[in-house]
Amino acid sequence: MKGIKDVVRATETTANRDKTEGLLDGVMQVAVCGDKIGWRNKARRMLIYASDVDYHFAGDGKLAGIVRPHDLQCHLAPDGPNMKYTHDTILDYPSIGQIRKAITDNNINVIFVIDDREGYKNYYVKLNPDIPGSFTEELSQDATNILTIIRTTYEKLRSTVNFVNEPFQNIATEYWSACGGRKSQTDQRSTCSNITVGNAIDFEFRMTLNINKCPDNVNERTVKSSIHPEGLEDRLDVNVEYICDCDCQAPGQAVENSTECNEQGRFECGVCHCNDGWSGDKCDCDISKTQEETCGQTTDGVNYIICSNVGECQCGKCVCPADYTGDYCECYNKGCGGYIGTGELCNGNGVCQCSNCVCNEGYNGTTCDCPTSTDACTNNNGTVCSDRGQCVCGKCVCDDNNYRGSQCQECPTCPGQCKANQECAECVGFKQGKLSESDCMTQCSHVDTDAELPIENVTKCQFFDDEGCQIEFTYEYDEEFQLKVVVKDTKTCPPGPPDATTLALGVSGAIFLVGLLLLLIWKLLTSCLDGMEYKKFETEINDPKWGFEKNPIYKDCITEVQNPMCDISQGPDGPAAEGMGNVVMRKK
Repeated sequence: MKGIKDVVRATETTANRDKTEGLLDGVMQVAVCGDKIGWRNKARRMLIYASDVDYHFAGDGKLAGIVRPHDLQCHLAPDGPNMKYTHDTILDYPSIGQIRKAITDNNINVIFVIDDREGYKNYYVKLNPDIPGSFTEELSQDATNILTIIRTTYEKLRSTVNFVNEPFQNIATEYWSACGGRKSQTDQRSTCSNITVGNAIDFEFRMTLNINKCPDNVNERTVKSSIHPEGLEDRLDVNVEYICDCDCQAPGQAVENSTECNEQGRFECGVCHCNDGWSGDKCDCDISKTQEETCGQTTDGVNYIICSNVGECQCGKCVCPADYTGDYCECYNKGCGGYIGTGELCNGNGVCQCSNCVCNEGYNGTTCDCPTSTDACTNNNGTVCSDRGQCVCGKCVCDDNNYRGSQCQECPTCPGQCKANQECAECVGFKQGKLSESDCMTQCSHVDTDAELPIENVTKCQFFDDEGCQIEFTYEYDEEFQLKVVVKDTKTCPPGPPDATTLALGVSGAIFLVGLLLLLIWKLLTSCLDGMEYKKFETEINDPKWGFEKNPIYKDCITEVQNPMCDISQGPDGPAAEGMGNVVMRKK
Protein backbone atom coordinates (compact mmCIF):
# COMPACT_ATOMS: atom_id res chain seq x y z
CA MET A 1 0.00 0.00 0.00
CA LYS A 2 2.85 2.35 0.83
CA GLY A 3 4.38 1.77 -2.61
CA ILE A 4 1.09 2.61 -4.32
CA LYS A 5 0.84 5.91 -2.39
CA ASP A 6 4.39 6.79 -3.32
CA VAL A 7 3.71 6.15 -7.02
CA VAL A 8 0.53 8.26 -6.89
CA ARG A 9 2.30 11.13 -5.17
CA ALA A 10 5.11 11.02 -7.73
CA THR A 11 2.68 11.19 -10.65
CA GLU A 12 2.95 14.49 -12.56
CA THR A 13 -0.33 16.38 -12.60
CA THR A 14 -1.23 18.76 -15.46
CA ALA A 15 -4.17 20.92 -16.46
CA ASN A 16 -6.69 19.89 -19.09
CA ARG A 17 -5.00 20.00 -22.47
CA ASP A 18 -8.27 21.26 -23.97
CA LYS A 19 -9.15 24.20 -21.71
CA THR A 20 -11.61 25.69 -24.22
CA GLU A 21 -15.19 25.40 -22.92
CA GLY A 22 -18.39 24.38 -24.69
CA LEU A 23 -20.61 26.96 -23.04
CA LEU A 24 -22.13 28.00 -26.37
CA ASP A 25 -24.06 24.70 -26.18
CA GLY A 26 -25.53 26.00 -22.94
CA VAL A 27 -26.34 29.39 -24.44
CA MET A 28 -28.21 27.70 -27.30
CA GLN A 29 -30.26 25.52 -24.95
CA VAL A 30 -31.14 28.43 -22.69
CA ALA A 31 -32.32 30.41 -25.74
CA VAL A 32 -34.44 27.69 -27.44
CA CYS A 33 -35.75 25.81 -24.39
CA GLY A 34 -37.88 28.64 -23.07
CA ASP A 35 -40.62 26.43 -21.58
CA LYS A 36 -38.10 24.26 -19.74
CA ILE A 37 -35.97 27.14 -18.57
CA GLY A 38 -39.02 28.99 -17.29
CA TRP A 39 -38.79 32.33 -19.06
CA ARG A 40 -41.82 34.52 -18.30
CA ASN A 41 -43.64 36.10 -21.22
CA LYS A 42 -42.94 39.83 -21.72
CA ALA A 43 -40.04 39.60 -19.24
CA ARG A 44 -36.62 41.10 -20.01
CA ARG A 45 -34.32 38.12 -20.32
CA MET A 46 -30.70 38.30 -19.16
CA LEU A 47 -28.21 35.44 -19.47
CA ILE A 48 -24.95 35.60 -17.49
CA TYR A 49 -22.08 33.73 -19.15
CA ALA A 50 -19.11 33.41 -16.75
CA SER A 51 -15.77 31.96 -17.87
CA ASP A 52 -12.00 32.37 -17.75
CA VAL A 53 -11.15 30.74 -21.13
CA ASP A 54 -12.34 30.93 -24.71
CA TYR A 55 -15.15 28.88 -26.32
CA HIS A 56 -15.77 26.07 -28.80
CA PHE A 57 -17.85 26.84 -31.87
CA ALA A 58 -19.00 25.07 -35.04
CA GLY A 59 -16.31 22.80 -36.51
CA ASP A 60 -14.53 21.99 -33.24
CA GLY A 61 -16.67 18.85 -32.83
CA LYS A 62 -14.74 17.21 -35.64
CA LEU A 63 -11.94 16.57 -33.16
CA ALA A 64 -14.28 14.05 -31.51
CA GLY A 65 -15.74 12.79 -34.78
CA ILE A 66 -18.96 14.84 -34.43
CA VAL A 67 -19.82 16.34 -37.80
CA ARG A 68 -23.59 16.77 -37.63
CA PRO A 69 -24.43 20.53 -37.53
CA HIS A 70 -26.50 21.88 -34.72
CA ASP A 71 -30.25 21.90 -35.44
CA LEU A 72 -31.21 24.91 -33.21
CA GLN A 73 -33.61 22.66 -31.27
CA CYS A 74 -34.06 22.03 -27.56
CA HIS A 75 -32.34 18.87 -26.28
CA LEU A 76 -32.74 19.09 -22.52
CA ALA A 77 -33.94 16.14 -20.46
CA PRO A 78 -34.55 15.84 -16.70
CA ASP A 79 -31.58 14.54 -14.72
CA GLY A 80 -32.68 14.38 -11.13
CA PRO A 81 -33.47 17.87 -9.92
CA ASN A 82 -31.57 19.36 -12.87
CA MET A 83 -31.75 19.38 -16.67
CA LYS A 84 -29.12 17.67 -18.85
CA TYR A 85 -28.05 18.35 -22.42
CA THR A 86 -28.48 15.03 -24.22
CA HIS A 87 -26.88 15.72 -27.62
CA ASP A 88 -23.36 16.71 -26.63
CA THR A 89 -21.94 13.69 -28.45
CA ILE A 90 -24.38 13.87 -31.35
CA LEU A 91 -24.44 17.51 -32.53
CA ASP A 92 -21.52 19.81 -33.30
CA TYR A 93 -21.15 23.07 -31.39
CA PRO A 94 -23.43 25.88 -32.63
CA SER A 95 -21.98 28.55 -34.91
CA ILE A 96 -21.89 32.25 -34.05
CA GLY A 97 -24.62 32.90 -36.63
CA GLN A 98 -26.85 30.26 -35.01
CA ILE A 99 -26.24 31.80 -31.58
CA ARG A 100 -27.15 35.23 -33.02
CA LYS A 101 -30.42 33.94 -34.48
CA ALA A 102 -31.42 32.10 -31.30
CA ILE A 103 -30.59 35.08 -29.08
CA THR A 104 -32.37 37.54 -31.38
CA ASP A 105 -35.48 35.40 -31.92
CA ASN A 106 -35.92 34.90 -28.19
CA ASN A 107 -35.01 38.46 -27.09
CA ILE A 108 -32.20 37.55 -24.71
CA ASN A 109 -29.44 39.85 -23.50
CA VAL A 110 -26.18 38.01 -22.86
CA ILE A 111 -23.62 39.32 -20.35
CA PHE A 112 -20.19 37.77 -20.81
CA VAL A 113 -18.49 37.99 -17.40
CA ILE A 114 -14.85 37.02 -18.00
CA ASP A 115 -11.89 36.52 -15.65
CA ASP A 116 -9.17 38.14 -17.73
CA ARG A 117 -6.08 36.93 -15.86
CA GLU A 118 -5.08 34.84 -18.88
CA GLY A 119 -6.22 37.43 -21.46
CA TYR A 120 -9.37 35.76 -22.82
CA LYS A 121 -11.70 38.75 -22.42
CA ASN A 122 -10.93 40.01 -25.92
CA TYR A 123 -12.39 36.81 -27.43
CA TYR A 124 -15.78 37.81 -26.06
CA VAL A 125 -15.46 41.52 -26.81
CA LYS A 126 -15.27 40.55 -30.49
CA LEU A 127 -18.57 38.67 -30.11
CA ASN A 128 -20.56 41.77 -29.06
CA PRO A 129 -21.08 43.18 -32.58
CA ASP A 130 -22.26 39.77 -33.80
CA ILE A 131 -24.69 39.13 -30.96
CA PRO A 132 -27.12 42.04 -30.56
CA GLY A 133 -27.78 43.12 -27.00
CA SER A 134 -24.66 41.45 -25.59
CA PHE A 135 -22.09 42.97 -23.22
CA THR A 136 -18.64 41.93 -22.01
CA GLU A 137 -17.46 42.81 -18.49
CA GLU A 138 -14.35 41.84 -16.55
CA LEU A 139 -14.79 39.72 -13.43
CA SER A 140 -12.55 40.49 -10.48
CA GLN A 141 -10.32 37.72 -9.10
CA ASP A 142 -12.52 37.23 -6.04
CA ALA A 143 -15.74 37.67 -8.10
CA THR A 144 -17.01 40.32 -5.67
CA ASN A 145 -18.10 42.64 -8.49
CA ILE A 146 -20.60 40.24 -10.05
CA LEU A 147 -23.61 41.97 -8.46
CA THR A 148 -22.35 45.37 -9.57
CA ILE A 149 -21.97 44.08 -13.15
CA ILE A 150 -25.51 42.72 -13.17
CA ARG A 151 -26.97 45.89 -11.67
CA THR A 152 -25.21 48.36 -13.99
CA THR A 153 -25.91 46.24 -17.07
CA TYR A 154 -29.59 45.96 -16.21
CA GLU A 155 -29.85 49.72 -15.66
CA LYS A 156 -28.17 50.28 -19.03
CA LEU A 157 -30.62 47.92 -20.72
CA ARG A 158 -33.60 49.46 -18.99
CA SER A 159 -32.64 53.04 -19.96
CA THR A 160 -31.75 52.22 -23.60
CA VAL A 161 -34.06 51.53 -26.54
CA ASN A 162 -32.61 50.19 -29.78
CA PHE A 163 -34.96 49.38 -32.66
CA VAL A 164 -34.01 46.59 -35.06
CA ASN A 165 -35.72 44.85 -37.95
CA GLU A 166 -35.10 42.03 -40.32
CA PRO A 167 -33.95 43.28 -43.74
CA PHE A 168 -36.63 44.17 -46.28
CA GLN A 169 -36.00 42.97 -49.80
CA ASN A 170 -35.36 45.94 -52.13
CA ILE A 171 -36.31 48.41 -49.36
CA ALA A 172 -33.91 50.63 -47.39
CA THR A 173 -34.97 51.46 -43.84
CA GLU A 174 -34.15 54.37 -41.55
CA TYR A 175 -35.04 55.28 -37.97
CA TRP A 176 -35.46 58.91 -36.88
CA SER A 177 -35.98 60.20 -33.35
CA ALA A 178 -35.39 63.23 -31.11
CA CYS A 179 -34.84 60.90 -28.11
CA GLY A 180 -37.11 63.02 -25.95
CA GLY A 181 -35.68 66.36 -27.11
CA ARG A 182 -37.26 69.09 -29.23
CA LYS A 183 -38.75 68.09 -32.55
CA SER A 184 -36.26 70.29 -34.37
CA GLN A 185 -33.48 68.05 -33.07
CA THR A 186 -34.76 64.90 -34.76
CA ASP A 187 -31.83 62.97 -36.23
CA GLN A 188 -31.34 59.66 -37.96
CA ARG A 189 -30.80 57.15 -35.15
CA SER A 190 -32.21 53.82 -34.00
CA THR A 191 -30.98 54.03 -30.40
CA CYS A 192 -31.92 56.36 -27.53
CA SER A 193 -30.07 56.21 -24.20
CA ASN A 194 -30.58 57.59 -20.67
CA ILE A 195 -34.35 57.20 -20.86
CA THR A 196 -36.19 57.64 -17.57
CA VAL A 197 -39.43 56.02 -16.46
CA GLY A 198 -42.44 57.84 -17.89
CA ASN A 199 -40.44 59.50 -20.66
CA ALA A 200 -42.20 58.85 -23.99
CA ILE A 201 -39.91 58.50 -27.01
CA ASP A 202 -41.20 58.87 -30.57
CA PHE A 203 -39.52 56.98 -33.40
CA GLU A 204 -40.17 57.52 -37.09
CA PHE A 205 -39.61 54.54 -39.39
CA ARG A 206 -38.89 55.42 -43.02
CA MET A 207 -38.77 53.02 -45.94
CA THR A 208 -37.35 53.75 -49.41
CA LEU A 209 -38.07 51.50 -52.38
CA ASN A 210 -34.93 50.72 -54.37
CA ILE A 211 -36.46 49.34 -57.58
CA ASN A 212 -37.56 51.15 -60.72
CA LYS A 213 -40.32 48.78 -61.81
CA CYS A 214 -42.60 46.20 -60.31
CA PRO A 215 -41.23 42.65 -60.09
CA ASP A 216 -42.51 40.37 -62.81
CA ASN A 217 -43.05 37.60 -60.27
CA VAL A 218 -46.31 38.32 -58.43
CA ASN A 219 -45.02 36.56 -55.30
CA GLU A 220 -42.17 39.08 -55.06
CA ARG A 221 -44.60 41.99 -54.84
CA THR A 222 -45.24 41.38 -51.14
CA VAL A 223 -42.51 41.92 -48.53
CA LYS A 224 -42.92 41.05 -44.84
CA SER A 225 -40.79 41.89 -41.85
CA SER A 226 -41.09 43.12 -38.28
CA ILE A 227 -39.79 45.98 -36.16
CA HIS A 228 -39.09 45.52 -32.47
CA PRO A 229 -37.06 47.03 -29.63
CA GLU A 230 -34.00 44.94 -28.98
CA GLY A 231 -34.44 42.59 -26.03
CA LEU A 232 -38.25 42.96 -25.78
CA GLU A 233 -41.13 40.81 -27.03
CA ASP A 234 -43.17 43.68 -28.51
CA ARG A 235 -43.14 43.61 -32.31
CA LEU A 236 -44.68 45.51 -35.16
CA ASP A 237 -45.29 43.38 -38.23
CA VAL A 238 -44.89 45.24 -41.51
CA ASN A 239 -46.38 43.96 -44.76
CA VAL A 240 -45.43 45.89 -47.90
CA GLU A 241 -47.39 45.30 -51.10
CA TYR A 242 -46.37 46.84 -54.41
CA ILE A 243 -49.21 48.47 -56.33
CA CYS A 244 -48.33 47.67 -59.91
CA ASP A 245 -51.70 47.86 -61.66
CA CYS A 246 -54.32 50.63 -61.46
CA ASP A 247 -58.04 49.92 -61.76
CA CYS A 248 -58.46 53.00 -63.91
CA GLN A 249 -56.32 51.40 -66.60
CA ALA A 250 -58.80 48.64 -67.12
CA PRO A 251 -60.61 48.60 -70.49
CA GLY A 252 -63.54 51.03 -70.69
CA GLN A 253 -62.37 53.27 -67.81
CA ALA A 254 -60.87 56.07 -69.98
CA VAL A 255 -63.16 58.88 -71.21
CA GLU A 256 -62.50 60.28 -74.67
CA ASN A 257 -62.86 64.06 -75.19
CA SER A 258 -63.76 64.45 -71.55
CA THR A 259 -65.01 67.75 -70.17
CA GLU A 260 -62.22 67.41 -67.62
CA CYS A 261 -59.85 67.88 -70.55
CA ASN A 262 -61.62 70.80 -72.26
CA GLU A 263 -63.12 68.21 -74.64
CA GLN A 264 -59.72 68.09 -76.30
CA GLY A 265 -58.26 64.97 -74.74
CA ARG A 266 -58.69 61.57 -73.07
CA PHE A 267 -59.20 61.49 -69.30
CA GLU A 268 -57.50 58.42 -67.82
CA CYS A 269 -56.48 57.75 -64.21
CA GLY A 270 -56.97 61.42 -63.32
CA VAL A 271 -54.66 62.65 -66.10
CA CYS A 272 -55.53 64.34 -69.38
CA HIS A 273 -53.92 62.96 -72.54
CA CYS A 274 -54.37 65.83 -75.00
CA ASN A 275 -55.24 65.59 -78.67
CA ASP A 276 -52.91 66.96 -81.32
CA GLY A 277 -52.65 70.73 -81.24
CA TRP A 278 -53.51 71.01 -77.56
CA SER A 279 -51.48 70.86 -74.36
CA GLY A 280 -51.68 71.71 -70.68
CA ASP A 281 -52.96 69.92 -67.60
CA LYS A 282 -56.54 70.43 -68.82
CA CYS A 283 -55.75 70.44 -72.57
CA ASP A 284 -56.70 74.11 -72.65
CA CYS A 285 -53.60 75.32 -74.45
CA ASP A 286 -53.84 75.88 -78.17
CA ILE A 287 -50.30 75.22 -79.37
CA SER A 288 -51.09 76.26 -82.95
CA LYS A 289 -50.14 79.85 -82.00
CA THR A 290 -46.50 80.81 -81.57
CA GLN A 291 -44.97 82.12 -78.34
CA GLU A 292 -44.21 85.42 -80.03
CA GLU A 293 -47.92 85.91 -80.73
CA THR A 294 -49.09 85.14 -77.21
CA CYS A 295 -46.20 85.95 -74.82
CA GLY A 296 -43.88 88.24 -76.77
CA GLN A 297 -43.22 91.97 -76.69
CA THR A 298 -41.56 93.85 -79.56
CA THR A 299 -40.59 97.37 -80.38
CA ASP A 300 -39.71 96.88 -84.01
CA GLY A 301 -42.13 94.14 -85.08
CA VAL A 302 -39.23 91.76 -85.74
CA ASN A 303 -37.46 90.95 -82.48
CA TYR A 304 -39.61 89.58 -79.66
CA ILE A 305 -38.82 89.22 -75.98
CA ILE A 306 -40.70 86.29 -74.45
CA CYS A 307 -42.03 87.02 -70.94
CA SER A 308 -39.30 89.65 -70.38
CA ASN A 309 -36.73 86.82 -70.42
CA VAL A 310 -37.64 85.86 -66.86
CA GLY A 311 -40.83 83.78 -67.24
CA GLU A 312 -42.10 80.85 -69.28
CA CYS A 313 -44.79 80.93 -71.88
CA GLN A 314 -47.37 78.27 -71.05
CA CYS A 315 -50.72 78.04 -72.77
CA GLY A 316 -50.26 81.44 -74.34
CA LYS A 317 -49.67 83.12 -70.99
CA CYS A 318 -46.54 84.09 -69.16
CA VAL A 319 -45.92 82.10 -65.99
CA CYS A 320 -43.75 84.42 -63.92
CA PRO A 321 -41.28 83.41 -61.20
CA ALA A 322 -41.62 84.69 -57.68
CA ASP A 323 -41.31 88.47 -57.27
CA TYR A 324 -42.35 89.11 -60.89
CA THR A 325 -45.85 90.10 -62.07
CA GLY A 326 -47.54 91.52 -65.15
CA ASP A 327 -48.85 90.04 -68.36
CA TYR A 328 -45.30 89.76 -69.63
CA CYS A 329 -43.50 89.42 -66.23
CA GLU A 330 -42.36 93.00 -66.74
CA CYS A 331 -42.82 94.07 -63.13
CA TYR A 332 -40.10 93.22 -60.61
CA ASN A 333 -41.58 93.55 -57.13
CA LYS A 334 -38.27 93.49 -55.28
CA GLY A 335 -36.68 96.39 -57.14
CA CYS A 336 -37.72 99.10 -54.69
CA GLY A 337 -35.42 101.02 -52.39
CA GLY A 338 -35.49 101.36 -48.63
CA TYR A 339 -34.18 97.84 -48.00
CA ILE A 340 -30.73 98.75 -46.70
CA GLY A 341 -31.87 100.99 -43.85
CA THR A 342 -34.59 98.83 -42.29
CA GLY A 343 -34.15 95.43 -43.91
CA GLU A 344 -37.58 95.76 -45.56
CA LEU A 345 -38.61 97.02 -48.96
CA CYS A 346 -40.15 100.50 -48.91
CA ASN A 347 -38.91 100.72 -45.29
CA GLY A 348 -41.78 98.47 -44.26
CA ASN A 349 -44.23 101.31 -44.85
CA GLY A 350 -45.53 100.31 -48.25
CA VAL A 351 -45.74 97.69 -50.98
CA CYS A 352 -43.32 97.32 -53.88
CA GLN A 353 -45.23 97.15 -57.15
CA CYS A 354 -43.39 97.07 -60.42
CA SER A 355 -40.23 98.57 -58.85
CA ASN A 356 -42.21 101.47 -57.35
CA CYS A 357 -43.25 101.87 -53.72
CA VAL A 358 -46.95 102.27 -53.06
CA CYS A 359 -46.92 103.82 -49.58
CA ASN A 360 -49.30 103.10 -46.77
CA GLU A 361 -51.44 105.88 -45.35
CA GLY A 362 -49.33 108.30 -43.33
CA TYR A 363 -46.17 107.92 -45.45
CA ASN A 364 -44.87 109.27 -48.74
CA GLY A 365 -41.61 109.51 -50.64
CA THR A 366 -40.01 107.25 -53.22
CA THR A 367 -39.15 104.66 -50.52
CA CYS A 368 -42.01 105.48 -48.10
CA ASP A 369 -39.50 106.81 -45.59
CA CYS A 370 -41.25 110.12 -45.04
CA PRO A 371 -44.05 110.21 -42.44
CA THR A 372 -46.70 112.83 -43.11
CA SER A 373 -47.53 113.21 -39.42
CA THR A 374 -45.98 116.04 -37.37
CA ASP A 375 -46.16 114.16 -34.06
CA ALA A 376 -42.40 113.62 -33.93
CA CYS A 377 -41.84 117.38 -34.36
CA THR A 378 -44.32 118.52 -31.69
CA ASN A 379 -43.13 119.28 -28.16
CA ASN A 380 -45.09 119.14 -24.93
CA ASN A 381 -46.28 122.67 -25.43
CA GLY A 382 -48.04 121.60 -28.60
CA THR A 383 -45.88 123.70 -30.89
CA VAL A 384 -44.31 122.26 -34.02
CA CYS A 385 -40.53 122.64 -34.06
CA SER A 386 -40.88 125.22 -31.26
CA ASP A 387 -42.25 127.62 -33.89
CA ARG A 388 -38.71 127.96 -35.22
CA GLY A 389 -38.79 125.57 -38.20
CA GLN A 390 -40.71 123.22 -40.50
CA CYS A 391 -41.52 119.55 -39.98
CA VAL A 392 -40.19 117.66 -43.03
CA CYS A 393 -40.51 113.86 -43.08
CA GLY A 394 -40.91 113.69 -39.31
CA LYS A 395 -37.83 115.87 -38.61
CA CYS A 396 -37.54 119.56 -37.82
CA VAL A 397 -35.71 121.78 -40.32
CA CYS A 398 -34.92 124.92 -38.33
CA ASP A 399 -35.48 128.32 -40.00
CA ASP A 400 -32.65 130.00 -38.10
CA ASN A 401 -29.18 128.43 -38.21
CA ASN A 402 -28.70 129.49 -34.58
CA TYR A 403 -31.18 126.84 -33.45
CA ARG A 404 -30.77 123.10 -33.44
CA GLY A 405 -32.14 119.96 -31.77
CA SER A 406 -34.93 117.54 -32.60
CA GLN A 407 -37.46 120.37 -32.10
CA CYS A 408 -35.28 123.45 -32.76
CA GLN A 409 -35.18 123.95 -29.03
CA GLU A 410 -31.45 124.56 -28.60
CA CYS A 411 -29.52 127.72 -29.32
CA PRO A 412 -25.80 127.28 -28.59
CA THR A 413 -24.94 130.86 -29.56
CA CYS A 414 -27.74 132.43 -27.53
CA PRO A 415 -26.68 133.94 -24.17
CA GLY A 416 -28.46 133.13 -20.98
CA GLN A 417 -28.33 129.49 -19.90
CA CYS A 418 -24.61 129.37 -19.13
CA LYS A 419 -24.92 132.49 -16.92
CA ALA A 420 -28.25 131.48 -15.42
CA ASN A 421 -27.01 128.07 -14.25
CA GLN A 422 -23.66 129.06 -12.71
CA GLU A 423 -25.01 129.32 -9.17
CA CYS A 424 -26.76 125.93 -9.48
CA ALA A 425 -23.57 124.39 -10.84
CA GLU A 426 -21.65 125.64 -7.78
CA CYS A 427 -24.15 124.52 -5.15
CA VAL A 428 -25.01 121.12 -6.69
CA GLY A 429 -21.52 120.23 -7.83
CA PHE A 430 -19.40 121.57 -4.97
CA LYS A 431 -21.75 122.73 -2.16
CA GLN A 432 -20.57 126.33 -2.49
CA GLY A 433 -21.78 129.64 -3.86
CA LYS A 434 -24.52 132.10 -3.00
CA LEU A 435 -27.47 129.68 -2.87
CA SER A 436 -28.46 128.14 0.45
CA GLU A 437 -29.05 124.42 0.76
CA SER A 438 -32.84 124.81 0.63
CA ASP A 439 -32.70 127.16 -2.35
CA CYS A 440 -30.34 124.76 -4.11
CA MET A 441 -32.80 121.90 -3.72
CA THR A 442 -35.80 123.89 -4.98
CA GLN A 443 -34.13 125.88 -7.79
CA CYS A 444 -31.63 123.31 -9.09
CA SER A 445 -33.61 120.07 -9.42
CA HIS A 446 -32.67 119.95 -13.11
CA VAL A 447 -28.93 119.82 -12.31
CA ASP A 448 -26.90 116.62 -11.86
CA THR A 449 -23.19 115.72 -11.61
CA ASP A 450 -20.98 113.28 -13.45
CA ALA A 451 -17.29 112.43 -13.77
CA GLU A 452 -17.39 112.97 -17.53
CA LEU A 453 -19.52 115.47 -19.42
CA PRO A 454 -21.64 114.39 -22.41
CA ILE A 455 -20.33 115.59 -25.75
CA GLU A 456 -23.18 114.99 -28.24
CA ASN A 457 -26.05 117.43 -28.77
CA VAL A 458 -25.12 119.52 -25.72
CA THR A 459 -23.89 123.07 -25.06
CA LYS A 460 -20.73 123.38 -22.98
CA CYS A 461 -20.28 126.15 -20.38
CA GLN A 462 -17.40 127.09 -18.07
CA PHE A 463 -16.65 129.82 -15.52
CA PHE A 464 -14.32 130.62 -12.59
CA ASP A 465 -15.48 130.68 -8.97
CA ASP A 466 -14.23 133.01 -6.21
CA GLU A 467 -11.23 130.78 -5.61
CA GLY A 468 -10.13 131.06 -9.19
CA CYS A 469 -11.07 127.44 -10.00
CA GLN A 470 -12.65 126.58 -13.35
CA ILE A 471 -16.04 124.81 -13.23
CA GLU A 472 -17.45 123.09 -16.33
CA PHE A 473 -21.01 122.00 -17.12
CA THR A 474 -23.26 121.27 -20.11
CA TYR A 475 -26.93 121.76 -20.78
CA GLU A 476 -29.42 120.34 -23.25
CA TYR A 477 -33.15 119.92 -23.76
CA ASP A 478 -34.66 116.45 -23.53
CA GLU A 479 -37.46 115.00 -25.63
CA GLU A 480 -40.02 116.76 -23.44
CA PHE A 481 -38.24 120.09 -23.97
CA GLN A 482 -37.04 120.13 -20.36
CA LEU A 483 -33.70 121.69 -19.48
CA LYS A 484 -31.06 119.24 -18.25
CA VAL A 485 -27.73 120.40 -16.76
CA VAL A 486 -24.74 118.11 -16.04
CA VAL A 487 -21.86 119.45 -13.90
CA LYS A 488 -18.40 117.89 -13.97
CA ASP A 489 -17.72 116.73 -10.39
CA THR A 490 -14.12 118.01 -10.40
CA LYS A 491 -12.92 121.57 -10.98
CA THR A 492 -9.58 122.82 -12.26
CA CYS A 493 -7.79 125.09 -9.77
CA PRO A 494 -4.51 127.07 -10.23
CA PRO A 495 -1.50 125.83 -8.28
CA GLY A 496 -0.93 127.46 -4.80
CA PRO A 497 2.31 129.18 -3.53
CA PRO A 498 5.18 126.78 -2.87
CA ASP A 499 6.07 125.74 0.69
CA ALA A 500 9.20 127.59 2.05
CA THR A 501 10.69 124.55 3.78
CA THR A 502 10.16 122.39 0.73
CA LEU A 503 11.66 125.08 -1.49
CA ALA A 504 14.75 125.48 0.80
CA LEU A 505 15.31 121.78 0.94
CA GLY A 506 14.93 121.53 -2.80
CA VAL A 507 17.45 124.34 -3.48
CA SER A 508 19.95 122.92 -0.96
CA GLY A 509 19.63 119.50 -2.43
CA ALA A 510 20.10 120.89 -5.92
CA ILE A 511 23.27 122.78 -4.91
CA PHE A 512 24.65 119.71 -3.21
CA LEU A 513 23.93 117.54 -6.20
CA VAL A 514 25.52 120.09 -8.57
CA GLY A 515 28.67 120.28 -6.41
CA LEU A 516 28.85 116.52 -6.19
CA LEU A 517 28.43 116.28 -9.93
CA LEU A 518 31.25 118.81 -10.57
CA LEU A 519 33.54 116.94 -8.15
CA LEU A 520 32.85 113.69 -9.94
CA ILE A 521 33.55 115.32 -13.30
CA TRP A 522 36.88 116.78 -12.01
CA LYS A 523 37.89 113.42 -10.59
CA LEU A 524 37.00 111.73 -13.84
CA LEU A 525 39.05 114.20 -15.91
CA THR A 526 42.13 113.96 -13.67
CA SER A 527 41.94 110.20 -13.68
CA CYS A 528 41.80 110.23 -17.46
CA LEU A 529 44.82 112.62 -17.74
CA ASP A 530 46.88 110.63 -15.22
CA GLY A 531 46.08 107.51 -17.12
CA MET A 532 47.21 109.07 -20.38
CA GLU A 533 50.53 110.29 -18.82
CA TYR A 534 51.17 106.88 -17.29
CA LYS A 535 50.59 105.14 -20.61
CA LYS A 536 53.03 107.60 -22.27
CA PHE A 537 55.65 106.88 -19.58
CA GLU A 538 55.30 103.13 -20.06
CA THR A 539 55.72 103.57 -23.81
CA GLU A 540 58.98 105.53 -23.36
CA ILE A 541 60.32 102.97 -20.91
CA ASN A 542 59.58 100.08 -23.22
CA ASP A 543 61.02 101.82 -26.32
CA PRO A 544 63.89 104.22 -25.22
CA LYS A 545 65.61 106.47 -27.78
CA TRP A 546 68.92 107.92 -26.18
CA GLY A 547 70.82 110.89 -27.67
CA PHE A 548 74.63 111.62 -27.31
CA GLU A 549 75.73 115.03 -25.88
CA LYS A 550 79.14 116.32 -24.61
CA ASN A 551 79.40 117.34 -20.99
CA PRO A 552 80.03 121.07 -20.98
CA ILE A 553 82.27 120.87 -17.89
CA TYR A 554 84.32 117.97 -19.23
CA LYS A 555 88.00 118.79 -20.19
CA ASP A 556 89.95 116.46 -22.46
CA CYS A 557 93.19 115.10 -21.05
CA ILE A 558 95.02 115.71 -24.39
CA THR A 559 96.05 119.23 -25.40
CA GLU A 560 97.41 119.93 -28.84
CA VAL A 561 99.63 123.11 -29.27
CA GLN A 562 100.58 124.40 -32.73
CA ASN A 563 104.27 125.30 -33.13
CA PRO A 564 104.37 128.74 -34.61
CA MET A 565 107.60 127.96 -36.36
CA CYS A 566 106.18 125.14 -38.32
CA ASP A 567 105.01 125.80 -41.85
CA ILE A 568 102.27 123.46 -42.46
CA SER A 569 101.92 124.53 -46.10
CA GLN A 570 105.14 122.70 -47.10
CA GLY A 571 103.68 119.48 -45.93
CA PRO A 572 104.83 117.17 -43.29
CA ASP A 573 107.96 116.14 -45.17
CA GLY A 574 109.25 119.66 -45.92
CA PRO A 575 112.54 121.00 -44.52
CA ALA A 576 110.89 123.20 -42.06
CA ALA A 577 109.19 120.28 -40.55
CA GLU A 578 112.29 118.51 -39.47
CA GLY A 579 112.61 118.69 -35.81
CA MET A 580 109.80 121.23 -35.57
CA GLY A 581 106.50 119.41 -35.44
CA ASN A 582 103.45 119.83 -33.18
CA VAL A 583 103.86 119.21 -29.58
CA VAL A 584 101.22 117.07 -27.95
CA MET A 585 100.88 117.02 -24.24
CA ARG A 586 98.82 114.54 -22.33
CA LYS A 587 97.58 115.29 -18.92
CA LYS A 588 96.73 112.61 -16.50
